[in-house]
Amino acid sequence: MNPSTASASGDDGSVPTSRRTFLAAAGATAAAGFMSGPASGEPATGSQSATVAVSPPHRPAVDDAMDRLTERRRRAITLDVTASTAGFRRFADREVDVLVAGRPILAAERGTVRENEGDYEARVVPTATAALRPPQSSWADPLRPSRLVEAWSTDDPVQTWAEIAPLGEADDADVRIANAQTTVDRTGDRLAGEVTPLPTDTLTLVRGVRSHQYAAGRGGVGYYEPDAEWFGRPGTTGHEAADVRLVRLSFLYADRHSLRRPEVQTLLRAYGHTSADAVGTVAFYADPHGG
Repeated sequence: MNPSTASASGDDGSVPTSRRTFLAAAGATAAAGFMSGPASGEPATGSQSATVAVSPPHRPAVDDAMDRLTERRRRAITLDVTASTAGFRRFADREVDVLVAGRPILAAERGTVRENEGDYEARVVPTATAALRPPQSSWADPLRPSRLVEAWSTDDPVQTWAEIAPLGEADDADVRIANAQTTVDRTGDRLAGEVTPLPTDTLTLVRGVRSHQYAAGRGGVGYYEPDAEWFGRPGTTGHEAADVRLVRLSFLYADRHSLRRPEVQTLLRAYGHTSADAVGTVAFYADPHGG
């Protein structure tokens, strides 16, 4: 991903990108290749310890995954809770084996990984559901690429959400989802009685397409910062038109060499199962910057 060279809102003169270009199937399948076994077909190494850095908003999901492991596996994994930017610094310096971040890696951070002769596998895994209910008269400015990079470069905790694509658009985009209608209904039911408060000490961003978001007429997919009053207020049925359903995204980065360790493999598999149980399989808007 390189937000410094792309714009979802067209403010840099680039051509706005169609919303139907950016749809992804999420859930356990999104991380299947990541969790299927050792990197590059290499055999798994013997039991070793592993260090996992976790962004604060994603600690509960990682804890759920840890609960699925045997006691011996849990003892071999050290969890460090750290903001995403600090976590990326540690990951680039090869101090941690796995990073569970609240946002994608930046171009400069990716460059540091290469400078340190590192290599990694990355996946985006949704871990929770929520909803927005913005007033009809409201609208949100899409974040310019420079503003997005600035927000992501701080040491403050950050969480990223993505709008769930309407079923019709998923079909138009040729995204095939098994039992899609059932899954969408199940997600709606899950939203019906829940209220997910917006943390005041965490930067919360949403990726998606909104009619009110692009009132200037640019269209496309991009990031915006929702008003706290909009967040986590689902309707009584979960299917009301005013509700914008969301999934919270976690960004997993694993050192390729570390992927050969059984401890890392089992943790990542458990994390995928935790995601599947919490979210199911839905279509959400993927990163317009290609990261």
